[in-house]
Amino acid sequence: DLIEEGFLENTDAFSIKTKTNFLEYLKESDIALINNLKVKYGAYSRDELIFEAYRLFPYYAIRSEIPNEFAEKERNKIKNSLQNNKIIYSAGYEGKTIDRFLDGLILNNISLLIDVRRNPISRKYGFTGKKLANFLSTINIDYINFPNLGIESSKRASLNSTNDYLSLFNYYRESILKKEITSINEISDLIDKYKRVAILCFEKDYNKCHRTELINFIKNNQTSELSIRYL
Repeated sequence: DLIEEGFLENTDAFSIKTKTNFLEYLKESDIALINNLKVKYGAYSRDELIFEAYRLFPYYAIRSEIPNEFAEKERNKIKNSLQNNKIIYSAGYEGKTIDRFLDGLILNNISLLIDVRRNPISRKYGFTGKKLANFLSTINIDYINFPNLGIESSKRASLNSTNDYLSLFNYYRESILKKEITSINEISDLIDKYKRVAILCFEKDYNKCHRTELINFIKNNQTSELSIRYL
């Protein structure tokens, strides 16, 4: 980062350490933008800059720990719209960047992400279990993996038709869900605790993912109302 590279002092105010003139490396159009920014905000204090950023972009401040009326209004708007309802979200990350995926979780006030991949490893940046858990912790979302509720990759090797998927999900219901009642009951307890929970797997099309079978099984065994939504 800029501190490690020697450009900034490691202080609360982040003072410039280097004497390099970086303007020499910029295009004229970029210099003009910087000058305009300086004219507009150069006299602002730190708190005034934060206040202005939160006023203009309140969504990006909803997880901020800095007290601010605009961030608080945005947080309350989201929380009030979802208050007290138990909602389970079906979340597939296929075709999404980690930033876009996390934005969706924040916008829907998700409190817990449950990963139901048998092997939580991904070639897609940010979605391997440990890395994903680290990202989630920065936005105050808890993470837990239930690999026993996933399907082994060998069972998914030859899925070419609707009947192939029907056969796979029948196997999943009979051979996995009915044998993993303890884990399913644990998830039900987590839903009662967290209220807004997302069930994660890879597929964008939830009709082609075992998470749909799991979610339906959980909903059908709930004693109280549970809504299903899709991310």
